[in-house]
Amino acid sequence: MVSGPKAQLIVQFNDPVLDEEECDREYLRLIHELKNNPAIDAIHRIPLATRSEVPAQPSKSALAFVKNLLTAEINGDNLKPAIRSLYARLVRKTIELEVEANGRRLKVTVSSQEDLEVAIQNAQRFVDQAPISQESVK
Repeated sequence: MVSGPKAQLIVQFNDPVLDEEECDREYLRLIHELKNNPAIDAIHRIPLATRSEVPAQPSKSALAFVKNLLTAEINGDNLKPAIRSLYARLVRKTIELEVEANGRRLKVTVSSQEDLEVAIQNAQRFVDQAPISQESVK
């Protein structure tokens, strides 16, 4: 693996066209696809409670995850292919991504190919710690 700055994408999958069960299935399919993506080092679902907050006799809700939210850990050098593959998977949908690197967070909204290109450039600059264009950061 190429070494470079580390970044984390925070993705929440919501599709207003799908009912809750279909949305859950699509979310799990997305996790599976991202786990098999060589540009992504690791995928994590976000737990509602940390291990220290879980009671000795946990109920099901104590072990639940935040609905349809995940993080993808990536090497900063793989940021462009990771975002491109996510966009390809969710084409024709508005995608809100948060990129976290170097203790900072950048939130971008992508709803077109043009937005995608600007978001990728801004995210790469952000991870590399260069100044960010305000053109399409929402």
